[in-house]
This record gives sequence, structure tokens and C-alpha cells, in this order.
Amino acid sequence: WALLRCFFGSFVGRVVPEGVDVEALKDPDLALPEGLSIYTRHAYLLFSDLCNLINGDPLEWIKMESVNISLCLSILQESIDSQFFTHSPEMRKLLSTKLCPAVHRAVRSSDNMNTVKNLFKLIVSVLEQHFSALLADSEILLNLILKAVEDTSNQDGPDFGKNYLALESLRSIMLYKNGELARNIALSLDLQRGTDTHVLKSAISTSLIVLKSIKIDPSRVPANPMSPSFPSFGVLPVDLGSPGSLVSTSLGICFATLEALKAGVNGDEGGQMKAMLFDLFECCWEDVVLTLSPFLTIHLFSPRDIDYVLESFASLFEIANMSDSRAREELLRILSRAATRKLDALKASKGSNSYDFLARRSASLYHCLIKCTDLSLGKLGKSWRFVFAALEPLDHVLYVKDSSYEPAMYEHLAKLLGDFESIFRSMKVATADQKIEICTALIAQSRTQVANKSSITPVHGSCRIFGVVRVDELLQQWLDIDKRLPNGLWELVSGHLVSLVNDCPEVHVRTLALKTLGKLIEEYLSVESPETSQEKVISPLSDLLNNNYTNTYYDFFCTVYNIIHNRGERIFEDIAWIRLLDILKMTLATEKPKFVEIGFKTVQLISRDFLFAFSCGAMLGWIQLVGAFASQRKDLNNALTAVGMLWTTGDYLVKMESADGEKPESYSEEVRDLWMNLFLEMRKLGLDERPEVRNGAIRTLSGCLSAHGARFQRMDWMTCIECSIMPLLSAVILEDHSATEKRPSEDAKPPSKEDILVHHSRDTPEKQWDETKVLTLSGLSRIFKAHLSHMFELDKFEVTWSLAIDCSKHMLVSSARELYSCGVQSLLDLLFGVAAVAPTSPESQEKKDRLWSLMMDCIINLTEMDGNDESSRPQSKALGSLVEGLAACRSSCPASFSNGDSLKIVEIFVNIAKTGYKVYLTRRSESLHLVALSALESIDFGDDEVTWKALIASLLGLAAVEDSAERDSSLQEKSISVLKSIYVKQPLPPNVKMMVLPDTLKNLQPVMMNRPAKISLTSFEKEPLWGSAVVVFDAAVRDACGLGAELHLDAPIFAVFHDIARSFLYQNKIMVSGSPMFPAPGCKKPECDAERFDVLLIKLTHLMLVNCKGCPNETMKALIEVLTQGAESPSCRCELARWSQEALFALADDAFLAETPSDDKEAVSQLAYDAVLSLSESLMKKFIEDCLLTGRRPLPIVRRAEMAFVMKKLMDLRATRTASQVPYAHLKTLYPVVLEESRVKDRVVAGLASDLMALLAKLGRDAVNIRPNSDAASGP
Repeated sequence: WALLRCFFGSFVGRVVPEGVDVEALKDPDLALPEGLSIYTRHAYLLFSDLCNLINGDPLEWIKMESVNISLCLSILQESIDSQFFTHSPEMRKLLSTKLCPAVHRAVRSSDNMNTVKNLFKLIVSVLEQHFSALLADSEILLNLILKAVEDTSNQDGPDFGKNYLALESLRSIMLYKNGELARNIALSLDLQRGTDTHVLKSAISTSLIVLKSIKIDPSRVPANPMSPSFPSFGVLPVDLGSPGSLVSTSLGICFATLEALKAGVNGDEGGQMKAMLFDLFECCWEDVVLTLSPFLTIHLFSPRDIDYVLESFASLFEIANMSDSRAREELLRILSRAATRKLDALKASKGSNSYDFLARRSASLYHCLIKCTDLSLGKLGKSWRFVFAALEPLDHVLYVKDSSYEPAMYEHLAKLLGDFESIFRSMKVATADQKIEICTALIAQSRTQVANKSSITPVHGSCRIFGVVRVDELLQQWLDIDKRLPNGLWELVSGHLVSLVNDCPEVHVRTLALKTLGKLIEEYLSVESPETSQEKVISPLSDLLNNNYTNTYYDFFCTVYNIIHNRGERIFEDIAWIRLLDILKMTLATEKPKFVEIGFKTVQLISRDFLFAFSCGAMLGWIQLVGAFASQRKDLNNALTAVGMLWTTGDYLVKMESADGEKPESYSEEVRDLWMNLFLEMRKLGLDERPEVRNGAIRTLSGCLSAHGARFQRMDWMTCIECSIMPLLSAVILEDHSATEKRPSEDAKPPSKEDILVHHSRDTPEKQWDETKVLTLSGLSRIFKAHLSHMFELDKFEVTWSLAIDCSKHMLVSSARELYSCGVQSLLDLLFGVAAVAPTSPESQEKKDRLWSLMMDCIINLTEMDGNDESSRPQSKALGSLVEGLAACRSSCPASFSNGDSLKIVEIFVNIAKTGYKVYLTRRSESLHLVALSALESIDFGDDEVTWKALIASLLGLAAVEDSAERDSSLQEKSISVLKSIYVKQPLPPNVKMMVLPDTLKNLQPVMMNRPAKISLTSFEKEPLWGSAVVVFDAAVRDACGLGAELHLDAPIFAVFHDIARSFLYQNKIMVSGSPMFPAPGCKKPECDAERFDVLLIKLTHLMLVNCKGCPNETMKALIEVLTQGAESPSCRCELARWSQEALFALADDAFLAETPSDDKEAVSQLAYDAVLSLSESLMKKFIEDCLLTGRRPLPIVRRAEMAFVMKKLMDLRATRTASQVPYAHLKTLYPVVLEESRVKDRVVAGLASDLMALLAKLGRDAVNIRPNSDAASGP
């Protein structure tokens, strides 16, 4: 038989065995198909005999006595497995005519299990190789197998083993080429109309019968037959027909059949395949799952490989997923429960020797679960709860890594991390309903996990709740992709997180939920165009205010801070901001410093970065919030910073008003309401008991109004005045704060080392309130000054103006320096403000006049407060400052002052000077009278003749006050100084100069007459009073003399002037101490201080004679006598003599008459000429006499210089009185004296006399103008 087997193989393979003569073999006399080659004929005959052998028929070609059926079947098996029958139709026909009937008969009749096994294997090979070619025979063979399978459930029957082999045959057929044969059977038989053969359905049904009928412990079931990789008929003889093998093979048939149909779904006949697959699956899945599910538990702890079980589960799940059956939910439930239980069991087996093996099994189980989940992401529905129940422990293992597991567990499960995360990444394409289902399942799982406290044990200070963390990640992912969430999803998720924060007793859970909620809100706010309103996004934060655990509040407020810090620029809904601001206000309600600190930190953040996002609704809440933080008493620095934020808020209100874009009509009204609330907050803070806060609030109010007042409309100012300015002025300035100062603060505490040191000027409540008063009044008065043009047209503004004046007056009469200084400055600010107003209509002019009248009445009233009660009288320094300010206002705003106002100012200042002088005489430390007069000195009254006249008259009256050694002369000195300044610097109107001249001369005369008899030639330390009077006298007369031809001095004025000049110069015998040294001839000597005033009066006398129009002859003579007397003054008054001589020579010269000739001038010139001749003759005779008396000793230089001066003047004099008179006629008259003078011992004087003689010698030759030449001047 071995040779025969080799021989058949040679025929089949066309290889002749060695030593065999094929040609020698003779064909029997049998009917053979035509056209067969010799090899094919022999193979045909051999195969035919083998079939006869199986069938029990006699052999026709092979002559053998004994037959081995096993060898025969083996040879046939090998022949079927070859490609021989495929290429030979004649040989293939033998399969139908010989082999199939023989095998069919043999299976039915044989009782040998080994033979039956080989027969079934042969049938499987025929079906695998030639199903399509032998369709009818294949159907018969399949029915044979199915019939044998039907009795498999009878475990006690005689053919039980044969039935099992039929069952294994079915499994092999279904597994062939990944189900290709099974699909061909389905297409050729099951799906054909009119046929009763349903192979696949019968295979499934018979397998299910086995599974239902056999009750066996899952641990006794061999798992290998369930695996597609298990070889056909691979069961050991000892297991053949065992219940375990039956169950395992039945499962294998179900898996293989379903896999075969699943693989054909996408083919040409996919629709029919899919329908058949779903039909078979619906009828078998429950039994298969019920049988298979115990394997997930049993084999996890057995040494057997369970990968095939998990692959089968995955395959079942894939089919269930395709059919959308309820089987999917059951499969996931079983798989998830198994994974969870085994992971818990693995934790319990920590430390065992099999831990690493069990960890690998657990990882395989989770890998299958993840694979199944990934296959049906869009169809899980309620099954998500099973999946998440199993994935939650895995998530805990992968991310928490606590000590419940050994490192081997992490090593194996960490390999699943990528697939595990891919599940959640794949959820990004979920539909709206799927998203809700997923989140619902995650929330349910998180509730379960929270209820099971052991699974949320914090590790490293934090815990991980699977449902919370994954919801957070998914929502962020969906928002990033879709920019929206399905309706109801946000409420679902946020509500769950809020419930965890409010109700969960575990602090770590509350912290995680709060953190997650904050992150989700930030992510939602970052969406460009969200469909959900931001108010709904923010609203969960408001629900957290009902938290039952106070230790969560700080984290809650930190979450709010983070949301605003990270997404504040994305919040654009007013209602959302309002909710956030209400939350921040709750930080103050807690009254805990830590909460107040984080709340204020958030407020600072908003003020710095996000005010631009506020519209009117949110801005109102913001103003109230900042005011609340400024009023809180937990942290003073925060309160002060909040006060500054009110100013920042005012800046943003201005920006809101000036923003571009269309605005509704009500917008301005809304902004005005915001201003009103801002002013109300500032006013409230301005009355705070803490000085730092109220002072800061007042500074803020003043600064805000100063910066933005120019932009205010009429209604804005009305709001500001009614809501803030008037109540604040009344409350701070006029009310009594003594009770407040004595009442202890609610938050008062004993001083500590940390307390801020306070300067002694602010160490009592009274001093602190004084500072507040100063800040309030000064700030608001500056506002009035700067913006009065906008305010004064308001209705009832006069009431506000009167209040401001009363407050200023109240402060001005205070005894505290800072208070009355502020009162003065405030009053001046108001004065300057109303003075700068430019009325635009008669009505506004009337209103300005009323305001001005109120101001002036207040000032007059203050200056008249000189009663005995010093508490009601302003301080001198206050009045002095007021005077200076009033003068400055008059100078800078002259148009606002009428003539009557100017006259009032003069009256006020003079009264203050008089009153101040009286005070000065008793308290020399106060010099109010000097301040008042200095203020008058600085004012220019322009063309107001009445005021100028009144001013000069008042000053003259003050200057005429009798002085004595016991009394102070400062009033006189200052009055004359002011008069001097007025006459010298101010452009007085011409009429004033003339009108006041008589009074000026009259009142100055007594002062000038106080000149002492003895004076020194050295410089005075200061100008004496009588000297200042001379200067004023000089200026007054010069101004009157310079009026021109239109006006001329009256005769009485000349007379008065003569009396004053003569009395001042010569009434007393003036003795000037010292011996001044004259410089050389031709050099000008500076005037000494002692004689400067004499020189002024001599020059003034000369000026009066020059302007002699209307002067009587007698007065002219008197004035010439004044000059003549001065010219004859002794050498101790050389300056007086010299200027007198100069004046006489000037008046006697022809040049005086040449300018504007007149009869008066001719008379003056003649008088001067006569005085010159007399003076010159007298001086020369005196000089000659003194020279003779002194002998060889020279005369004093003063005398020599005087004589040289006179002789030079005589030489230069031109005095032609008549037409016939020749030049130098005066020299003829003086010839005898000049001749004697030429002989004196003084060479200089003698030389000058010789020059005069030379001129006289030429008179006979030339009667023209002759000048001495240089030679003559240098004679002896």
C-alpha cells in the first residue's frame, strides 16, 4: 500500500516512481473516457478502485487481497487536496459518480470513529475544493453533515462521536478561506429561491441546540475550537465527543458563520448577505453570549489563552453594531462588568506569584472593551453607562497611579493609553444627541464614583473623578470644533458640577468640580459666536453662592478671578457682567479678610483691563461695587485704591459718551444716571469716618470734575451739583463734627507696632476733619473757577453759589491757619471764576451780575469785621491773602470790574490798611496795612479817573498822618511808596494828574518838612520818608508839567510850589557833614544821597520856570530867587549850588528862548540873566578876596571847581537881549572883575580869566560868535 500510495502520487503529480515501467502496465478492458493520456488513464482507474474500496465494491484494476480503508481514505484525501481534479474534467466526474456516493454511504454505515473522522475530513476537502463544480453533490454532502449534527444534543446516543465530527466539519467549512466557502454556500443554496436547503441557518440552529442542551461547567470547556486558528479536527481522541468539545465547537461554528457573512457584506451580494447575517445573529446572539460570557471570568484566571474569546466577543460586537441590535448593549454590559470585576480582583491579588500573568489578562480584556467601544461610538446610547463604569477604574489606574496596584499592572495597562484616549478623541464628531448621551453617562458615573468614597481617595493632595474630568475634556473639544453645545447640555453639565460643589462633603471633589466648572466657562466664553447666551454660561457661578461649605468660598472666588483674567475680554453681555459683579460683592458680605482680598484683586483686574467691555447696565453695578469696596473696613489700602478706581470709572464714562457709532436717544440719559451714581458714591465716601478714605474720595471727586467737567452738559452739572457738591459742602464744611470726633470707631483697636505713624499735625480727629474741609473746599472751588461758565446758567445756581461763598466765609474766619488759608483761596477761586465768565445774552449778564454782587458783598462784609469778638473776625493773614488775591483778580480781569467795583476795592483796601495799622501798633508781628497798600500799588485802574482820584486822595490822607518818635511810620512810608509807584509807573489819565496835583502838593508838604537839619553825605540805609515825599512831589509836578499846551498850571500851584521849595531848601539851616572831593574839571561827579533830593527840587524849579505859562511875575521872581539862593549855597551843599547855577545859566541863555518864545519866557530869561551877572560878580570877587587872604596856600578844591564852572559857563553863555546888543555883552559888564581874576595865583582860574579877556579883546574887531582857541585857553 505504501508503494501504491507512491504510485498514485506519481500519477497525480505526473512523476514516475523509480523502477516502475509505466508502459508495461496494461489497461484493463474497462470503459474509459476518450482522449486520456496514459498517466491520466492509470490515475482514473486507480481512483475508481479506491472509491469502490470505500463503497465496499470489488476492485476492477488493482488486484489486492486485503484492503486498508484508512490508507485508502488518506490517499483520496491527498488526491483531493491536489490540483489534479481541477485540470481534468474526466477525473472531476469521478468525484460526482464515484467518490461522493461512496463517502455518503460510508459515513452512514461506518461505526469506526477514526474512519468517520477521515470521511468527514474528505467531505470537507471535496466541498472546499469542488463546491461550485459539484453543487448538487455538495448539497447532498452538506445535508448529510447537517443531519448528523441534529442528533448532537443527544449525549447518550450511539452516534454521539459521529455527530461531533459532523459539527467539527461544519466549523471547518465555515472557516475555510475566512468564510469564502460559507459565503458561496449561502449564495448558491441558502439564498436561492425554491430550495429547502439552508445550510448556514441550520448550522447556527444546530449549534444553538447544542449550546442550550448541554449544561456544563465553563471551566471544563476546551477553548481552542472556538478560535479560527485552531486546525480542523484538531481535538484529541480523548476529548472526541465530550460535552466541553461540543460547546466549544458549537461556538466556533457560530463565530465562523457570522464572520463569514460579515466579511461578505461589502461584496456584490452585500445586501442579501447583510440581511441573512442579521437574521442569523438575532436568533443566536443570546445563547452565544450566555455561553461565552462565563469564559471572560473563568479564563481570566486560567492558564489558557483567552485572546480567541476576546476576539470572538469583538466579532460578535461588530456584528451587533452593524445590526443595531440590543445585543450590543448586552455585550458591552457583559464585557464592561467582566473588566471591572477582574480589575478589582487583580487589586485583591496583589503580591501573588501570578500577578503579572493576571495583569496581562486584564489588559487584554480592556483592550477588547476599548476596541468594541471604538467600533460603536455613535450607537452606544444607554450602553455608555456600562462602558464608563469599566473605563473609570482604568482611568484611575492610568492617571492616578496609587499604591493599590503593583508596577506590573501599570506596565501592561499603560500600553492601552493611546487606544484609551482615542475613544474620547473620536467623540469629537458626535451628534448633538450623542453628546448628551455621553455626558449623561459620564455624569451618572461621576455620581457613582463620588458615592463610592474609596475611589476618590485623594492622592498627592488631589483627586481624579473620571466623569468630571472627561466631561471637561469633551466639552472643550466640542466647543473648539463646533463653537456651540447642544441645547440642554450646558445646563446638564453645569448643574451637575454645581451640585458637586454645593453638596459633596469631600473637599477634594468640590475643588475639582469648581476647577472644572471654571475651565468650562472660560472655554465657552472663548467661542467666537456662541449660540448660548453668556448669562447662561455665567449663571452657574451665582448658584454656587448657596454653598453649604464655607471652606470652598475662597476657591470659588479664585475661580471667578481666573475666569475674568483669562476671558474677560470675551464677555460682552451686560447681564453676564452684572452676575459677576454681584458675586464679587459677596466677598464683602463674608467679612473675611482673605475673601475681601481676592475679591478686590478681581476688582483691580477689571478696573485695569476690562472696563471697556461695560455698557450702561454693567457700569452701574460696577460703580456700586467699587463704592462698596471703598466703604469696607477690613483693609484700608484696598479702600483707598477703590476710591481711585472711581476716578478711572469717570474716565471711562467720558469714553462711553464720546465713542463712535449710533446711540439710542436714551443713551445720554443712561450715562447721566451713571454719573449721578458715581457722584453719590463719592459723596458717601466723602463723609466716611476714616480720614484717609474721605480725603481720597474728595480728591477723586475734585480731580474727576476738573478733568472732565468741560465735557459735561447742562444736565450733567445739575446732577453733579444736586447729588454731590451741595450735600458735600454742607455736610463737611458747615456741620459740626465734634460728636463724630469723640465717637470711637466700630473697628477701633488698641494701637500696635504695625499701625501707621501719624504726623502730629493730623493726630487728632479735629485736625483730620480740618484736612478734609480744606480738601473739600479747595477742590470744589477750583471746579467752580474752571467750569463756572458751564454751571452758572443752571437753574437755581445762585443757591449753590451762595452756599459756596458761605462755606468759604466760614473757613476764612477760622483761627486755624490751614482753614482760613483755604477759605481765602476758595473765595478767590470763586472770584476769578465769576470774573472770567463771558455772558452770551442779557439774561446771562444779569445772572453774572447777581453772582458778582454776592461775591463783593461777602468781601466787603469780611473787611468790616473789626469788632471786639476776635472769633468772628478774619485773621490778618487771611485778610492779607484776600486782598492780594482781589488785587490780582482786578489786574487780570479788569473787564469784569465796573467803576463802582474799583471804587469799592479802593475803599476796602484803605479800610483794611487803616485797621491793619491799628493792629500793627499793638501787635508788631502783623503788617496787614502794608499788604493792603502793596495790593493797591499793583492795580492799574486804566481810564477810571474817579477811582484814581479816590486812590490818590486816600493815599495822601494816609501819608499825612502825624508821625512821632513814639509811633511807627510804616503806614506813611508805604503810602508814599505807593504814591511814588503810581506816579512813576502807572499811566495816570491827564485829568487825574491835574486834578490831584494841588492835593498832592498840599499833603506832601508836611512830610517833606520833616527833613532833619543835619544830614550826612554818606548813603542812607533806606530812602527817608521825606525823601520819598520829594520823589512823589517831583513825579507829580513833572506829570502836570508834561501835559502839553492844552493844559497849563494854575497860578496858585506856582505859589504853592514856591513855598514848598523854599521851605524845604532853605527854611532850616541845612548842614551836610563831610568834605566831598570834587573831580577834575570836565569830569561829572555822581550825586550824593544827601543832596539828591535838593537837586530834584532844583531841577523841578527849573522845570516850573520852563513851563511858566500863566505864572505871575512875582512868582517868577520868587522862583528865580530860589535858584539864586541855591547857587550861592556854601561849599557843604555844592551839589545844590552847582545845579542851581546850571539852571540859572540855562534860563539866561538864548537857547531857552529859541525853543518856544513867549513873553513869560522872556521875563524869566531876563530875570535869570540878571541873577547870573550878579552871581558871577559876587563869586569872582569872593574868590579874589579869599585868594589874597590865604596867601600862598591854595583854596579848597570845591571853591576852585566852582569858580572854574562859573567861568566856563560865562564863556559859553549867549545872552542877546536886543538886536543891537553884541555877543558876550555880559563879559563887558564883568570886565573889571575878570581882569582881577586873571591875576590870581590859581593857574586854572587865571587861565580861564585870560580866555575871557581874549574874547573881550576881539569884540572890537569881530562882533560874531567867537570861541577861545586852544592857545588862549592854555595861557597863564
